[in-house]
Amino acid sequence: ISRGTLAGWMIRVAKACDLLIDLIIEEIRSGPIVNMDETTVQVLAEPGRANTTKSFMWVARGGTPGKPVVLFRYHPTRAGCVASEILGNFQG
Repeated sequence: ISRGTLAGWMIRVAKACDLLIDLIIEEIRSGPIVNMDETTVQVLAEPGRANTTKSFMWVARGGTPGKPVVLFRYHPTRAGCVASEILGNFQG
């Protein structure tokens, strides 16, 4: 299996999981607190970016106390759009 084919499969699977991700985000927002953090990751073969460029893996944790839900999201920048997408109109 070539890397391009495997990457294509991963992209198709991710798109197929959009509804599931929306449900996970809804569950994260359902609890009283949402914890979020981002950490740098290095992607070696990302189109249009040097392999020394830092990207970010965001993690969000929330949901019902005692039954936390965790979501990881990749983003090429530290932009707050990931946090905004996950938090939405979170009222806690």
